[in-house]
Amino acid sequence: MIFPAPTAAESAAEADVESIAAAFDLDLVLLLGGATVLGIAAFHRCITRTTGLSGPLLALLIGVALGPIGLGWFDPTAWGELAAWMEPAALLTLAIGVTGVALRLPRKCVLRRSHLMTIGTLLGPGMLAMWAASTLCAWLILGFDGWAAALIGAAVVPTDPVLASAIVSGDFATKHLPGRLRHAISAESGSNDGLAVPLVALAAAGLAGSLAAGSGMAGSGMNWGGWGDWFLSAVLWEAGGAAVMGAVCGGAAAIMLNWSEKADDVDETGLLAFALALTLAVLGAAGLLEVSGSLATFCAGLALAWNLPGEEREEEGEIQDAVNEFFLLPLFGLLGAALPWEAWVELGWRGPAFAAALLLLRRPPWLWLLGRFLPSSLPDLEEPRDRLFAGWFGPIGAAALYYAAVYHDELSALWPTVTLAVTASVLAHGATAAPFTRRYAAAARAADGDAPVATPDDMG
Repeated sequence: MIFPAPTAAESAAEADVESIAAAFDLDLVLLLGGATVLGIAAFHRCITRTTGLSGPLLALLIGVALGPIGLGWFDPTAWGELAAWMEPAALLTLAIGVTGVALRLPRKCVLRRSHLMTIGTLLGPGMLAMWAASTLCAWLILGFDGWAAALIGAAVVPTDPVLASAIVSGDFATKHLPGRLRHAISAESGSNDGLAVPLVALAAAGLAGSLAAGSGMAGSGMNWGGWGDWFLSAVLWEAGGAAVMGAVCGGAAAIMLNWSEKADDVDETGLLAFALALTLAVLGAAGLLEVSGSLATFCAGLALAWNLPGEEREEEGEIQDAVNEFFLLPLFGLLGAALPWEAWVELGWRGPAFAAALLLLRRPPWLWLLGRFLPSSLPDLEEPRDRLFAGWFGPIGAAALYYAAVYHDELSALWPTVTLAVTASVLAHGATAAPFTRRYAAAARAADGDAPVATPDDMG
């Protein structure tokens, strides 16, 4: 049988695949990724105690050192389009991170009225204020117009659970921070990644011109059909459907696990792997149903955790945190090696100015103002030091990378702008996590005498 000769397009595509395969050295990636995780895990406490740097920050710096502008040992940009591999990598890391957050949240804490009020404020007025502030930064400093600035602002709204976990979880955080503060930051970061979907989808639809009767924001009127499509698809289906699907899957998994335990059919290894298996299954189902994977896995984790005994929930949370570290550190190592330096240089002074304004204006002022003039809206952040700490530590990370990868075709500047924000957040929050936490504990002891910062009751 004689096969036809390949066309020019097929030959070019085959050459591209071969060049990417040649550039992607799996052995080298495994060596560098594994060595990075091993080194940071083995000396994490020593590094944190002596330098105050977080694990994600160290991984980012290692990636920069080993990447094209450093030693040049490997270049992820040669593997093809960055968004093509960053989107699934960020989503997987995000899903595992939010499940770990859900497993750490005690039911009696989450359902407490003061906690629900605090989280409702952070996820409602708080998210909208952060979106407005981030959009203004992109508009006034970077010069983006209308919906383009809104898309950038929406992508950086979520407070990243992966980076937040490095700040509010572990022995160090438990010793220095009260449970109400840690749980508030954790619950917000776990849920607002998926709840940001309507904001990002709205900005993308506006940028595409589907919300106006004319074209773009300067259209002659409102396209109510476009607004209706956004509400049905993004709000009700992607966000609402994700919450329902995740809760159902998590509840069913909890029933299955409890039944197996009663029948003595679950060994230690099966129990330790249960949360990870649930995360992967729910993430796959969310992809098939086209709903938010991060919100679905968070709700599934909550449903599972609330039906487990406290000791098992704590054990599962620790295992999930360990798995999270395994994915988190390589992700930021790859990001460090793939940073778009040339695109940043083109921004000139506007780049650093945008990053600084975003860190200072996106979140801290609004939490302070809400607590100052509407203190009843943030009962779990009752002290000024609580609002200062929670206002500063709203890191930008894997969630922003995921949205930038998904919507980069709608706005070519989205990827370099978001990676700049993520890098600035990792640097700023990673370098200040340990000293600011110690400062918080010192202020609490000075105000409350020698009473312990974290008591058994508020730790849940």
